[in-house]
Amino acid sequence: LGDEYNVDVDRRQAVHQPHAATPVSYAAPKPRTAPTKQSAQDVGRGSQVAAARSNTISPPVPWQPVHIAHEPWMDEIPVTRVPDLLLEPLSGFHLAQRLSKRMEDIVTKYLPCVKCFCVCTDEMNKALLDPVVRLNALDFWCHYIARVPKLFEFEFRGKMESRCLEKAVEGLKLYRTAAENSTDQDPEAVMESFLGGVMESGAWGLRKWVSECGTALSICTEIELIFSSASRTLHPHLETTKSLVRLWGPIATRVLQKLLSEVPKHFQEESPGCVILPFFGRIKSALQMVEAGFTPDGDDDDSDVLEIVEPASEEGNANTVELDGTPVVEIVDDGQGEEIENPFVVDHGPPAKRRKNSMWSNEGGWISYLGPADERAVHDFVQMFRPSQLSTNDCCWIYVRNPAAAATQRISLQIETYQPFLKKIEDHISEGKKVPKSMKDSCIQAILSAAKAQNYTNGKWILFIPPHSVDFVWQKVAQSCVFGTGCGAKVAPCKFTQEAMICCCVYVSDFTIRSEVKRVLLALHRLLESLPEQARPRLPSFKPDIFTDLGIYQNNQWRLDPVLYRAKQVQEWHDV
Repeated sequence: LGDEYNVDVDRRQAVHQPHAATPVSYAAPKPRTAPTKQSAQDVGRGSQVAAARSNTISPPVPWQPVHIAHEPWMDEIPVTRVPDLLLEPLSGFHLAQRLSKRMEDIVTKYLPCVKCFCVCTDEMNKALLDPVVRLNALDFWCHYIARVPKLFEFEFRGKMESRCLEKAVEGLKLYRTAAENSTDQDPEAVMESFLGGVMESGAWGLRKWVSECGTALSICTEIELIFSSASRTLHPHLETTKSLVRLWGPIATRVLQKLLSEVPKHFQEESPGCVILPFFGRIKSALQMVEAGFTPDGDDDDSDVLEIVEPASEEGNANTVELDGTPVVEIVDDGQGEEIENPFVVDHGPPAKRRKNSMWSNEGGWISYLGPADERAVHDFVQMFRPSQLSTNDCCWIYVRNPAAAATQRISLQIETYQPFLKKIEDHISEGKKVPKSMKDSCIQAILSAAKAQNYTNGKWILFIPPHSVDFVWQKVAQSCVFGTGCGAKVAPCKFTQEAMICCCVYVSDFTIRSEVKRVLLALHRLLESLPEQARPRLPSFKPDIFTDLGIYQNNQWRLDPVLYRAKQVQEWHDV
């Protein structure tokens, strides 16, 4: 879409209402249309949302660019090695400069993208709850999405680096087009296509845009690695070390204040009813760590420990472990010290040795539990392979199977069987036509029928777990699955992840057996209700494996719904 279309959008909006849009809004003025009926419940919900979102943004904190001058004391700082980040060690000046620059990137790169995401989310949710004006999907797109790239560029020109701004605007245009392709559906689908979310394949829409264009992952990783390396290398009592801490601390404080003041408070909360911003919690923790300073020769969290080569000592509370071939010591809580901060860390004593045996396997990127339905054996497996301690370089999935379930025979997928169904939609789109709902439904039914004929009927209920509680929730899901909930379950490794939520799947052997699909959902629902509220994933959605193998994800080229069943829909089945 070019400027000509945007001008046309402006002209059409001016016909409805001549007033200009406010500078802080990404939405165009809405047309005055006849009021529609709405339930008292919806009106009440809208009032609650409006009340909750009023007065949640503090006045902006002025920002002055960070400039690190080369001072003599910096030359006395020993060189610092950051092996997981850089090949060459950092001198004192470059150490001070690099960490300061990455903290400033939070203001100049991450925060603009977050503010755009928050404003768009609030405006669109408010529009959907409006008791007076009801917009169809195309009008919703015109008023709330069409002008976002241009307004973002106007607002942040001169505040972001030109290269970063250009990349961000191009990303907004990409997701604007994806939302336009959903205008044959309802406004909720248009909003979902633009704002995005998380699915089995990862994030999409503006959620992915915030992570990529805001460079959130690299910012978090560099701050954490540089600060941790400095804390291990530098002596705490030297004046040069104290000067470095005094230099970093005020910068971290300023960045943190600006972040907390300009991000609406209802986006900062971590609870199931709130939108979780990509990397917000991790960035906030990193800044608080720098702000508090460090004890450079103190103990470190050996979170990278992967392989235990000796059992725990009977007299003490330390395990000898190996990290990249180097013996180090892992401290194990013996119950005598302070409680850990994270209430979801699973701690049942020292973890078992990670020696390969018949209880688990690591093949094709899947670390799989192969043992019996034994609570202790499952616990040991989960402790050895915690998703928070494994990255995608270690494995693709961590998997447990239900020993009582029939073994799944993996068939060779015959892609050519499904191509004619998808080709019809491709041809329809290539002619510039909207894909009607009847054509989409027909395609989905044809795919499911072909999958059933090939006995390719596996499917999964997909959960999304907050990263801070993934180990805790995964242990509960794994134990439940091994003892009868579904035929298997898997979770994605999430060390150094760039996703705001972690994908976990619970498998059902046959999506055509509605009673089994509902039974597994109800078992999951009971499990989720037993979890603490702050660790509880949202209700899952069901996706057949055939959808995954055909590439039917969110915003796919065929514009098909990647979800076969949703939790609320299945809970209302009364015939099973």
